Amino acid sequence: MREGYHAAFAAINEAIAKQPQSVFTYEYLLSACDGCDPRVLNYVYFQAMQNVTDNALLLTQYGEFLEEMNEYEAACEVFRRAYAIAPTDDLARSIVRVGLLRARDVDECGVWRLG
Repeated sequence: MREGYHAAFAAINEAIAKQPQSVFTYEYLLSACDGCDPRVLNYVYFQAMQNVTDNALLLTQYGEFLEEMNEYEAACEVFRRAYAIAPTDDLARSIVRVGLLRARDVDECGVWRLG
């Protein structure tokens, strides 16, 4: 199992090294990794975020992925970065939504209460 991860990450890193600034590199990798372990997808998205900093769609997809993983604080930050590039109503709603989900999670832990 561990060898499979090493091979997957080696292939991913090789593809990224060829064209690290190309959004198509990450779109290809994400489609090829569809259904993979979320850690692999997270790695690809994170590399994309580091290398392609001006693509709101890619950032939005990463934010949605993080939201699905219940990583609300990280999702909110990524949605904010996307909104800074392309301020849309959908992104504004995403920022509010994950902010409320984050507040709810904190509230359930008894650390901070909304309202």
